[in-house]
Amino acid sequence: MNVLIEFFDKEQIENVNACLNYKFDKVYFYGHAKKMEKSKKKAVTAVLMEKCGMENKNIFYKDVSVTNFDKI
Repeated sequence: MNVLIEFFDKEQIENVNACLNYKFDKVYFYGHAKKMEKSKKKAVTAVLMEKCGMENKNIFYKDVSVTNFDKI
């Protein structure tokens, strides 16, 4: 199983670039809730599903506190 773990970026292309070039079974995005707005997550999910053939159930978004990375 190939899993991508990535920090969510404010630039949308940065969030899907690896998936456009490689085949992943699951993707985990970590980031601050302010950066991971609902509309941005929806757009990234749509691209991953349409262009990369991923299923919605294999795309995860996890909030991370900017002061406590130990929770990861």
